[in-house]
Amino acid sequence: MVRDNEVVIETAKRATIYDVAKAAHVATSTVSRALNRPGRTNPYTAQHVYRIALELGYISERDLWKTPRCLNNRVAVITSSRNSELIHALTREVNRAHQQLLLVDARVETPTLSQTCGDIRAQIDGFLVDDVKTNAEIETVFDTLPTVMMNRINEHSGGVIPDVEQGVAQLLTYLKTLGHAHISYLYSEDESWISDEFFAAALSLSQELEMEVHFIDGVENSLESGARAVNSWKKYLDSAVIAFGNLAAIGFMQGLGHRQVEIPEYVSVIGIGDAHSGLLATPQLTTLEIPQQKIGATAVKQLLNRIQQGNAAKESTTSVTKLPMKLICRESTGRFY
Repeated sequence: MVRDNEVVIETAKRATIYDVAKAAHVATSTVSRALNRPGRTNPYTAQHVYRIALELGYISERDLWKTPRCLNNRVAVITSSRNSELIHALTREVNRAHQQLLLVDARVETPTLSQTCGDIRAQIDGFLVDDVKTNAEIETVFDTLPTVMMNRINEHSGGVIPDVEQGVAQLLTYLKTLGHAHISYLYSEDESWISDEFFAAALSLSQELEMEVHFIDGVENSLESGARAVNSWKKYLDSAVIAFGNLAAIGFMQGLGHRQVEIPEYVSVIGIGDAHSGLLATPQLTTLEIPQQKIGATAVKQLLNRIQQGNAAKESTTSVTKLPMKLICRESTGRFY
Protein backbone atom coordinates (compact mmCIF):
# COMPACT_ATOMS: atom_id res chain seq x y z
CA MET A 1 0.00 0.00 0.00
CA VAL A 2 1.36 3.42 -0.95
CA ARG A 3 0.59 6.48 1.18
CA ASP A 4 -0.59 9.68 -0.53
CA ASN A 5 2.55 11.60 0.40
CA GLU A 6 4.95 8.94 -0.87
CA VAL A 7 6.64 9.34 -4.20
CA VAL A 8 7.07 6.18 -6.20
CA ILE A 9 10.06 6.25 -8.56
CA GLU A 10 9.94 3.70 -11.33
CA THR A 11 13.36 2.81 -12.69
CA ALA A 12 13.43 2.33 -16.45
CA LYS A 13 14.25 -1.25 -17.27
CA ARG A 14 17.10 -1.80 -19.71
CA ALA A 15 15.96 -3.45 -22.93
CA THR A 16 16.89 -7.08 -23.38
CA ILE A 17 17.40 -9.25 -26.44
CA TYR A 18 13.90 -10.65 -25.79
CA ASP A 19 12.42 -7.15 -25.99
CA VAL A 20 14.17 -6.57 -29.30
CA ALA A 21 12.96 -9.90 -30.68
CA LYS A 22 9.37 -9.21 -29.60
CA ALA A 23 9.32 -5.69 -31.10
CA ALA A 24 10.96 -6.86 -34.34
CA HIS A 25 8.68 -9.92 -34.59
CA VAL A 26 11.62 -12.29 -34.97
CA ALA A 27 13.20 -15.02 -32.89
CA THR A 28 15.85 -14.17 -30.30
CA SER A 29 18.32 -16.29 -32.28
CA THR A 30 17.70 -14.04 -35.29
CA VAL A 31 18.47 -10.94 -33.20
CA SER A 32 21.66 -12.55 -31.97
CA ARG A 33 22.79 -13.42 -35.50
CA ALA A 34 21.88 -9.97 -36.87
CA LEU A 35 23.92 -8.18 -34.22
CA ASN A 36 26.84 -10.57 -33.95
CA ARG A 37 27.04 -12.61 -37.17
CA PRO A 38 25.33 -10.48 -39.84
CA GLY A 39 26.65 -12.57 -42.72
CA ARG A 40 24.22 -15.31 -41.69
CA THR A 41 21.19 -13.01 -41.71
CA ASN A 42 19.12 -11.56 -44.53
CA PRO A 43 20.40 -7.95 -45.03
CA TYR A 44 16.89 -6.49 -44.79
CA THR A 45 16.20 -8.42 -41.59
CA ALA A 46 19.52 -7.27 -40.15
CA GLN A 47 18.76 -3.61 -40.87
CA HIS A 48 15.30 -4.03 -39.33
CA VAL A 49 16.81 -5.53 -36.17
CA TYR A 50 19.40 -2.72 -35.95
CA ARG A 51 16.68 -0.09 -36.13
CA ILE A 52 14.58 -1.73 -33.41
CA ALA A 53 17.63 -2.29 -31.20
CA LEU A 54 18.54 1.39 -31.50
CA GLU A 55 14.98 2.55 -30.78
CA LEU A 56 14.78 0.42 -27.63
CA GLY A 57 18.23 1.45 -26.45
CA TYR A 58 19.59 -2.08 -26.63
CA ILE A 59 22.53 -0.65 -28.60
CA SER A 60 23.57 2.99 -28.98
CA GLU A 61 24.56 4.91 -32.09
CA ARG A 62 28.01 5.48 -30.60
CA ASP A 63 28.51 1.70 -30.26
CA LEU A 64 26.81 0.73 -33.49
CA TRP A 65 29.97 0.63 -35.58
CA LYS A 66 31.59 -1.72 -33.10
CA THR A 67 28.84 -4.27 -33.71
CA PRO A 68 29.46 -6.63 -36.66
CA ARG A 69 26.97 -5.88 -39.42
CA CYS A 70 26.36 -6.11 -43.15
CA LEU A 71 28.85 -3.88 -44.93
CA ASN A 72 28.14 -1.44 -47.73
CA ASN A 73 31.66 -1.71 -49.21
CA ARG A 74 31.62 2.07 -49.47
CA VAL A 75 33.48 4.78 -47.53
CA ALA A 76 33.09 8.56 -47.58
CA VAL A 77 35.83 11.16 -47.74
CA ILE A 78 35.04 14.61 -46.35
CA THR A 79 37.30 17.10 -48.10
CA SER A 80 37.52 20.57 -49.56
CA SER A 81 38.50 18.89 -52.87
CA ARG A 82 41.56 21.13 -53.30
CA ASN A 83 44.02 18.36 -52.50
CA SER A 84 44.32 16.47 -55.79
CA GLU A 85 47.26 14.28 -54.72
CA LEU A 86 45.36 13.09 -51.68
CA ILE A 87 42.16 12.42 -53.64
CA HIS A 88 44.09 10.38 -56.23
CA ALA A 89 45.75 8.32 -53.51
CA LEU A 90 42.44 7.67 -51.74
CA THR A 91 40.73 6.66 -54.96
CA ARG A 92 43.54 4.29 -55.92
CA GLU A 93 43.67 2.54 -52.54
CA VAL A 94 39.89 2.26 -52.20
CA ASN A 95 39.62 0.75 -55.69
CA ARG A 96 42.36 -1.75 -54.90
CA ALA A 97 40.29 -2.92 -51.94
CA HIS A 98 37.22 -3.31 -54.20
CA GLN A 99 35.40 -0.56 -52.32
CA GLN A 100 33.55 2.55 -53.47
CA LEU A 101 34.50 6.11 -52.54
CA LEU A 102 31.86 8.74 -51.88
CA LEU A 103 33.16 12.33 -52.05
CA VAL A 104 31.56 14.95 -49.79
CA ASP A 105 32.48 18.59 -50.43
CA ALA A 106 33.34 20.28 -47.14
CA ARG A 107 33.16 23.79 -48.63
CA VAL A 108 29.68 24.34 -47.22
CA GLU A 109 28.26 25.75 -44.00
CA THR A 110 28.87 23.53 -40.98
CA PRO A 111 25.15 22.73 -40.34
CA THR A 112 24.77 21.61 -43.97
CA LEU A 113 27.87 19.42 -43.73
CA SER A 114 26.62 17.87 -40.50
CA GLN A 115 23.25 17.08 -42.10
CA THR A 116 24.93 15.54 -45.15
CA CYS A 117 27.16 13.32 -43.03
CA GLY A 118 24.15 12.16 -41.04
CA ASP A 119 22.14 11.45 -44.18
CA ILE A 120 24.80 9.23 -45.79
CA ARG A 121 25.71 7.37 -42.62
CA ALA A 122 23.54 4.34 -43.43
CA GLN A 123 25.07 4.05 -46.92
CA ILE A 124 28.73 3.83 -45.87
CA ASP A 125 31.01 1.87 -43.58
CA GLY A 126 33.31 4.67 -42.43
CA PHE A 127 34.60 8.23 -42.83
CA LEU A 128 37.90 9.63 -44.09
CA VAL A 129 38.18 13.28 -43.04
CA ASP A 130 40.72 15.63 -44.65
CA ASP A 131 41.61 18.56 -42.37
CA VAL A 132 38.02 19.78 -42.08
CA LYS A 133 36.99 22.26 -39.40
CA THR A 134 34.32 20.48 -37.35
CA ASN A 135 32.00 21.08 -34.42
CA ALA A 136 30.51 18.88 -31.72
CA GLU A 137 27.53 17.92 -33.89
CA ILE A 138 29.68 16.61 -36.74
CA GLU A 139 32.04 14.85 -34.31
CA THR A 140 29.01 13.00 -32.91
CA VAL A 141 28.20 11.71 -36.41
CA PHE A 142 31.80 10.58 -36.87
CA ASP A 143 31.61 8.70 -33.56
CA THR A 144 28.91 6.41 -34.99
CA LEU A 145 31.19 4.88 -37.64
CA PRO A 146 34.90 4.07 -37.95
CA THR A 147 36.67 7.34 -38.79
CA VAL A 148 40.24 8.23 -39.72
CA MET A 149 41.39 11.84 -39.85
CA MET A 150 43.97 13.04 -42.38
CA ASN A 151 46.16 16.12 -41.96
CA ARG A 152 44.59 16.63 -38.55
CA ILE A 153 43.80 14.69 -35.40
CA ASN A 154 41.22 14.75 -32.63
CA GLU A 155 40.85 12.96 -29.31
CA HIS A 156 38.31 10.46 -30.63
CA SER A 157 39.65 9.42 -34.03
CA GLY A 158 43.42 9.90 -34.01
CA GLY A 159 44.74 10.48 -37.51
CA VAL A 160 47.46 10.34 -40.14
CA ILE A 161 49.55 13.51 -40.33
CA PRO A 162 52.91 14.73 -41.60
CA ASP A 163 55.66 14.94 -39.01
CA VAL A 164 55.48 18.72 -38.80
CA GLU A 165 58.24 19.30 -36.27
CA GLN A 166 60.66 17.05 -38.17
CA GLY A 167 59.88 18.83 -41.44
CA VAL A 168 60.11 22.38 -40.11
CA ALA A 169 63.32 21.59 -38.23
CA GLN A 170 64.82 20.23 -41.45
CA LEU A 171 63.77 23.34 -43.35
CA LEU A 172 65.01 25.91 -40.84
CA THR A 173 68.30 24.07 -40.35
CA TYR A 174 68.81 24.06 -44.12
CA LEU A 175 68.20 27.82 -44.30
CA LYS A 176 70.54 28.45 -41.41
CA THR A 177 73.35 26.52 -43.12
CA LEU A 178 72.85 28.81 -46.13
CA GLY A 179 73.40 31.83 -43.89
CA HIS A 180 69.79 32.97 -43.48
CA ALA A 181 68.94 34.37 -40.05
CA HIS A 182 65.90 36.54 -40.91
CA ILE A 183 62.83 34.88 -42.42
CA SER A 184 59.31 35.91 -43.42
CA TYR A 185 56.64 33.24 -42.98
CA LEU A 186 53.47 33.61 -45.08
CA TYR A 187 50.31 31.94 -43.77
CA SER A 188 46.62 32.38 -43.05
CA GLU A 189 45.63 32.02 -39.40
CA ASP A 190 42.94 29.40 -38.67
CA GLU A 191 42.89 28.31 -42.32
CA SER A 192 43.24 24.68 -41.26
CA TRP A 193 44.42 22.49 -38.42
CA ILE A 194 47.62 21.54 -40.21
CA SER A 195 48.53 25.12 -41.15
CA ASP A 196 48.20 26.07 -37.49
CA GLU A 197 50.57 23.22 -36.59
CA PHE A 198 53.19 24.49 -39.05
CA PHE A 199 52.85 27.99 -37.63
CA ALA A 200 53.40 26.72 -34.07
CA ALA A 201 56.40 24.62 -35.10
CA ALA A 202 58.00 27.53 -36.99
CA LEU A 203 57.50 29.81 -34.00
CA SER A 204 59.01 27.36 -31.51
CA LEU A 205 61.89 25.97 -33.57
CA SER A 206 63.03 29.36 -34.89
CA GLN A 207 63.54 30.49 -31.32
CA GLU A 208 65.58 27.39 -30.54
CA LEU A 209 67.77 28.02 -33.60
CA GLU A 210 68.05 31.75 -32.76
CA MET A 211 66.49 32.79 -36.06
CA GLU A 212 64.19 35.80 -36.40
CA VAL A 213 60.88 35.06 -38.12
CA HIS A 214 58.31 37.65 -39.15
CA PHE A 215 54.87 36.06 -39.49
CA ILE A 216 52.77 37.62 -42.25
CA ASP A 217 49.13 36.64 -41.75
CA GLY A 218 46.27 36.68 -44.24
CA VAL A 219 48.14 34.97 -47.09
CA GLU A 220 45.92 32.28 -48.60
CA ASN A 221 47.25 29.52 -50.83
CA SER A 222 46.68 31.28 -54.14
CA LEU A 223 48.81 33.08 -56.72
CA GLU A 224 47.01 36.38 -56.13
CA SER A 225 47.38 36.28 -52.35
CA GLY A 226 51.05 35.31 -52.61
CA ALA A 227 51.77 38.19 -55.00
CA ARG A 228 50.07 40.69 -52.66
CA ALA A 229 52.25 39.49 -49.78
CA VAL A 230 55.31 41.12 -51.38
CA ASN A 231 54.09 44.48 -50.03
CA SER A 232 54.14 43.10 -46.47
CA TRP A 233 57.54 41.48 -46.98
CA LYS A 234 59.02 44.82 -48.08
CA LYS A 235 58.60 46.07 -44.49
CA TYR A 236 61.24 43.54 -43.38
CA LEU A 237 63.24 42.61 -46.51
CA ASP A 238 64.12 39.26 -44.95
CA SER A 239 66.58 37.14 -46.93
CA ALA A 240 64.32 34.07 -46.98
CA VAL A 241 60.58 33.58 -47.33
CA ILE A 242 58.57 30.47 -46.42
CA ALA A 243 54.99 30.16 -47.65
CA PHE A 244 52.43 27.64 -46.45
CA GLY A 245 51.14 26.46 -49.80
CA ASN A 246 53.07 26.24 -53.06
CA LEU A 247 50.62 28.47 -54.93
CA ALA A 248 51.24 31.25 -52.42
CA ALA A 249 54.99 30.75 -52.80
CA ILE A 250 54.81 30.85 -56.61
CA GLY A 251 52.59 33.92 -56.49
CA PHE A 252 55.11 35.59 -54.19
CA MET A 253 57.88 34.80 -56.68
CA GLN A 254 55.83 36.31 -59.49
CA GLY A 255 55.29 39.43 -57.39
CA LEU A 256 59.05 39.69 -56.86
CA GLY A 257 59.62 39.26 -60.58
CA HIS A 258 57.33 42.19 -61.38
CA ARG A 259 59.56 44.31 -59.12
CA GLN A 260 62.79 42.98 -60.69
CA VAL A 261 63.85 41.28 -57.44
CA GLU A 262 66.15 38.37 -58.29
CA ILE A 263 65.64 34.88 -56.83
CA PRO A 264 67.66 33.46 -55.09
CA GLU A 265 70.35 36.14 -55.41
CA TYR A 266 68.42 38.63 -53.29
CA VAL A 267 65.83 36.44 -51.53
CA SER A 268 65.29 32.68 -51.21
CA VAL A 269 61.75 31.29 -51.42
CA ILE A 270 60.41 27.97 -50.09
CA GLY A 271 56.93 26.48 -50.32
CA ILE A 272 55.25 23.94 -48.07
CA GLY A 273 53.05 21.64 -50.13
CA ASP A 274 53.12 19.01 -52.86
CA ALA A 275 56.30 17.96 -54.65
CA HIS A 276 55.23 18.63 -58.23
CA SER A 277 53.71 22.11 -58.51
CA GLY A 278 57.04 23.70 -57.62
CA LEU A 279 58.42 22.42 -60.94
CA LEU A 280 56.13 24.88 -62.74
CA ALA A 281 57.77 27.93 -61.17
CA THR A 282 60.70 29.92 -62.58
CA PRO A 283 63.11 29.36 -60.95
CA GLN A 284 61.90 25.96 -59.76
CA LEU A 285 60.59 26.12 -56.19
CA THR A 286 62.33 24.52 -53.22
CA THR A 287 59.59 22.60 -51.42
CA LEU A 288 59.02 20.99 -48.05
CA GLU A 289 56.80 18.16 -49.25
CA ILE A 290 53.69 17.12 -47.37
CA PRO A 291 53.46 13.40 -48.31
CA GLN A 292 49.79 13.44 -49.30
CA GLN A 293 49.92 10.20 -51.30
CA LYS A 294 51.37 8.29 -48.35
CA ILE A 295 48.90 9.97 -45.98
CA GLY A 296 45.98 8.89 -48.17
CA ALA A 297 47.20 5.31 -48.62
CA THR A 298 47.90 4.88 -44.91
CA ALA A 299 44.51 6.34 -43.91
CA VAL A 300 42.57 3.99 -46.22
CA LYS A 301 44.38 0.94 -44.86
CA GLN A 302 43.72 2.02 -41.28
CA LEU A 303 40.04 2.69 -41.95
CA LEU A 304 39.42 -0.64 -43.70
CA ASN A 305 41.21 -2.42 -40.88
CA ARG A 306 38.94 -0.76 -38.30
CA ILE A 307 35.86 -1.61 -40.33
CA GLN A 308 36.84 -5.28 -40.58
CA GLN A 309 37.96 -5.67 -36.97
CA GLY A 310 35.04 -3.79 -35.42
CA ASN A 311 35.31 -3.84 -31.63
CA ALA A 312 38.75 -5.45 -31.77
CA ALA A 313 40.10 -2.22 -33.29
CA LYS A 314 38.65 -0.01 -30.55
CA GLU A 315 41.95 0.56 -28.73
CA SER A 316 43.71 1.79 -31.89
CA THR A 317 41.09 4.36 -32.91
CA THR A 318 42.92 7.26 -31.25
CA SER A 319 46.40 6.38 -32.51
CA VAL A 320 48.37 9.04 -34.39
CA THR A 321 50.58 8.13 -37.35
CA LYS A 322 53.24 10.68 -38.28
CA LEU A 323 54.84 10.40 -41.71
CA PRO A 324 58.24 11.99 -42.40
CA MET A 325 58.50 15.05 -44.61
CA LYS A 326 61.06 15.54 -47.37
CA LEU A 327 62.86 18.76 -48.25
CA ILE A 328 63.29 19.05 -52.03
CA CYS A 329 66.02 21.59 -52.77
CA ARG A 330 65.67 23.39 -56.09
CA GLU A 331 66.70 26.67 -57.72
CA SER A 332 64.71 29.13 -55.59
CA THR A 333 67.04 28.93 -52.59
CA GLY A 334 70.66 29.97 -52.32
CA ARG A 335 73.36 31.10 -49.95
CA PHE A 336 73.03 34.46 -48.22
CA TYR A 337 76.25 36.40 -47.67
